[in-house]
Amino acid sequence: MKKLNINILSLITVLLCASQLSFGQANNVRGMYVKDIDNWLGNATSENALLTYAQGNAYTYILFYDLGSLNFSSSTTKNALASFISRAKTQYGLLEIGACGENSSFFSNNIIPYNNGRSSSSEKFDILNLEFEFWVSSSIAGQYCSRYLVPNGFSCDTAGAYKFAKREMIAINSIAHANGLISEMYLGWPTKGQLQDVANGVDRVLLHAYRPDDSDVYQYSRNRLIDIASVGHPVKIIPIFSAESAFMGPWLATHAITRPYQTYSSYYTAETGSWKQNINLQGYHWFTYSELPKTISATATISASGATTFCTGGNVTLTANSGASYLWAPGGQVTKSIVVTQSGNY
Repeated sequence: MKKLNINILSLITVLLCASQLSFGQANNVRGMYVKDIDNWLGNATSENALLTYAQGNAYTYILFYDLGSLNFSSSTTKNALASFISRAKTQYGLLEIGACGENSSFFSNNIIPYNNGRSSSSEKFDILNLEFEFWVSSSIAGQYCSRYLVPNGFSCDTAGAYKFAKREMIAINSIAHANGLISEMYLGWPTKGQLQDVANGVDRVLLHAYRPDDSDVYQYSRNRLIDIASVGHPVKIIPIFSAESAFMGPWLATHAITRPYQTYSSYYTAETGSWKQNINLQGYHWFTYSELPKTISATATISASGATTFCTGGNVTLTANSGASYLWAPGGQVTKSIVVTQSGNY
């Protein structure tokens, strides 16, 4: 018999008094990549497992990683895709469905015609996501050089890869806005100038924060946040974590998937620099569904010993409704009650 791990999940918001409140955090995006779509699309069992997992962990965003493997000229394939997207939105609480691609022609030749061919908005993609790792030499040499760079007259180095990526980013942003969609780009380790270009070029940024645990997950990307903020206007940022075995996979066996972002958000909240006004944290994203622990959240309740709004120096005790072994995030305590002195979602 397969063991079903249950992650008891509840939420209560604690706020410090108005002068102490953090700003620039929407915290409403909870996303994950899904891949190998050609292996499970149209398979009811696989689709239901994915959607049940997404609903059970309150995900709001699914991003398809390898749509290039699909035959968009097949009506059967497009109908299966439409059915999955519609069920995700209308039955399982998903708010956004994204398509990931490496160049603008993929979106203009496949995703936009697909969207235009659907009569219901519940069947359509909402986000165009560009992933082009121009900062990774192995990707440039092994894939990008012969496929994208040389045919388009760009040099096969990081400078050429970035010039190509910037051109495609501008084109994808234009395509997205012309069709009422959101443009998005994944970033790892670009320079300050490149970060500024991207911050000015798309609606929101998925920012690489791949670490083996949450201890330094914020510090790992802090300088990139500051560089992004230097554009001088608010930028929507979604940190992305990895459940791969080389990163948080082993750590997630005993920690909640919500904890990395709670830690990340807590460190951001504690920042006092004026640059914060230009960073708008939107929530978090995970790579990838196939490597995430398949826990399903059940609902618990949390009671507070007093007011959940108070000023610096105050506190409130939060208590779970029953039992003794609850994993609290942020904090990481495995107790029935915790004493809270900081604002946040617990």
